[in-house]
Amino acid sequence: MRESQTAQAPKTKLDDLMMQVSPTTVLEESVKEILVEYADDFVTAIIDKACKMLKNREMKKIEGRDIEFILKNVYNMPVVPRSATHIFGPQSDMIDLSKEKHVPTEAHKQRLALLKKQIKKV
Repeated sequence: MRESQTAQAPKTKLDDLMMQVSPTTVLEESVKEILVEYADDFVTAIIDKACKMLKNREMKKIEGRDIEFILKNVYNMPVVPRSATHIFGPQSDMIDLSKEKHVPTEAHKQRLALLKKQIKKV
């Protein structure tokens, strides 16, 4: 594959992604070039950090968990737990338990009332 075709592939993928996000929006060539360059630099930096980490562990193969570790701890990017992905499918299908409202049970209310009563005595 020639270099122009290699450079064109990420730009085509950007166009496809843009069509999914907003079909009416078109990216200028300069914007595409900047995004491709930024993504390339980002991936290079991640691979660089992974190689340094592997060198410390005396390993020779980059694994998914290495990349997840770098994304989470260096770039503070959340990653989907692998087991959850295999069990429940992609993250978009997962239930976000943090948004569910906690409804206290009657037993919980009684324990709280007892604690408040004991605190008042002290």
